[in-house]
Parts: sequence; C-alpha cells; structure tokens
Amino acid sequence: MKMKVCGTLALMLGLLSGQAQAQAWPERAVRVVVPFSAGGGTDIIARLVAQRLSERLGQPFVVENRTGGNGNIGAQLVARSGADGHTLLVSTSALTINPALHDNTGYQLKEFSPVIQLATSPYLLVVNPVAAPGLTSLSALIEQAKSREGAVSWASTSEGNAEHLAGALLQQMAGFRMTHVPYKGGADALKDVVGGHVAVGVVSLPTSIAFVKSGQLRVLGVTSATRAPQIPDIPTLSELGVSGYELPTWYGMWAPAGVRPEIVSRLHAVLSDVLRNEEVSQRVIAMGFAVGSMTQAQFGDYVQREATKYIALASQIGLKKQ
Repeated sequence: MKMKVCGTLALMLGLLSGQAQAQAWPERAVRVVVPFSAGGGTDIIARLVAQRLSERLGQPFVVENRTGGNGNIGAQLVARSGADGHTLLVSTSALTINPALHDNTGYQLKEFSPVIQLATSPYLLVVNPVAAPGLTSLSALIEQAKSREGAVSWASTSEGNAEHLAGALLQQMAGFRMTHVPYKGGADALKDVVGGHVAVGVVSLPTSIAFVKSGQLRVLGVTSATRAPQIPDIPTLSELGVSGYELPTWYGMWAPAGVRPEIVSRLHAVLSDVLRNEEVSQRVIAMGFAVGSMTQAQFGDYVQREATKYIALASQIGLKKQ
C-alpha cells in the first residue's frame, strides 16, 4: 500500500513539474523559423501569429527566414535545435512533400511534434493579361499550350514544391504541357509573373490577391475543391472541366519532437485562442487564408495522411525520388 501511495505521489509530482515547466515557458526569445523567403504566404502567416504570441506570452517570437532546399534547410535547423520549445517551425505541405521526393531531406517527420494547423488556402492559376492577352480562360491556355508544345512557360516555386505539384498535376490531368520555370520562393515567382517575364503562374492567394484585385493578374481557376471566399466569382479547376482536381495548400506549426508535451499543448491552446479572435480571423481571411480548425491530434493525423498522399501523387505525375 505504501509503495502504491509513493508511486501515485511521484506521478502527481511529475505532472505538476511538467505543468510548471510549461507555464515557465518561454524563458527567452523564441525563434520562429520560416524555410521560405520573406513576403511569401508562409512568411505572412508566421509573422501574424508571431506578433500575437509575443503579446500573449511575454517574450519575443522572432521570425527567421532560412531558405534553401525547397524548405529542407529550415526544417533541418529546427529538427536539430534544442528541444526546449525556443525554436519552432512554420511551414507548409512542403514538410510532407519533400520526403516523398527526396531521400536526402536531412530530416524525418518523426523528428517534429505537430502543434497546430494555422491556415489553409488555394493556389491560383494566373496569367499576366498584358504579356498573354489571349489567355482568358483555362481552355484557351490548354489550346495554346497544345498548339505550341513547351512554348508556354509557367512559374512556381522550386521543383517539387506544392505549387509545382499543383501545376504538374493539372497538366497531367488535363493533357497538356508547359515549360516549368522554378524559383527559390513564391514571392520571386509572383514578381516575374506580375512583371510579365513569365506569362503563367501557379501562386498562393495571400501573396497575389492585391495584384488580382488591381487587374495586374487574371485568375483562370483555383486549386481547391471549393471556391475561395475572397474571389467567389472564380471557379475551381474541377468546375472548369478537370474533374476531381484538388490541391490546396496549408500552413502549420511544429516543434522539435523532444519538446515536452505540456509545452506543445500550451502553445496549441494559445494559438487556438489567437485564431478564434475575431480581429485575427478577419485579418487572416482578408489576407487570403482560411483559419485552421483542427485539434492537435487531428493535425497530427492529417500530416501523416498528407505524407502518404504525396508519395502516391509523385508517382502519378512521374516525379522520381532523388
């Protein structure tokens, strides 16, 4: 009986100790690593939540852009950081795509603890109306690409990123081909489409919405299963005849796998409260996102399903693992 009481007491003390550590965190500035360039969709959502976390938790949450390797460099940095909760990762589906395409990502998904899905958003298939005045519809784009195979160029982020997969899947399903022009980040790709250097692009809604509303970009369709509330008149690519097409993006936060569960749970709870705030949610929507609504466990399961999906997708569109 005495041993049982001691065991129960030890368990209670351990739980209380974990809760105390979670409450003490953060003890200093927290690095929020974004593995893509400044100005892209991931960077936008990371800076929004970092500001709110700083206000809520009393320590600076500092966004740090660590580009390279299609998001691998930043992910490696977080995976190898100290497991004390003072280095976090905000990334996209690239974290699940890269292991499906590369053997040398430098990380494995099991090295991260999913914290929360922050937001979701479709990609947009866009054209520059000045550089390509005749491309007024998806059917016109397909017709021109087929008549001059490979002559139509399209921009996205680097080879194997979600934007590239979205465009490649569209071409595979609709039966046409364009020449891919990869960039180091979504902001760079968008800049060249807006500038007319590349006529067509697959770009994120948050970074391109201002150019769409100003008329500098024409949207042919969105990559999600349903229309985007920010541009409800624009049909989905599935509605335009590419039946069953769907490849949106999502944004999430991860901690290194060794971070105490109590800290991860507290971070999830604070971020959930932040995202429920009406002012924040309206800002998220205005910038082109939809607010994430998953529990911590649901997000963890979703990440695993996404990893499996992209292995199948890479094979479907003919991308070989490198």
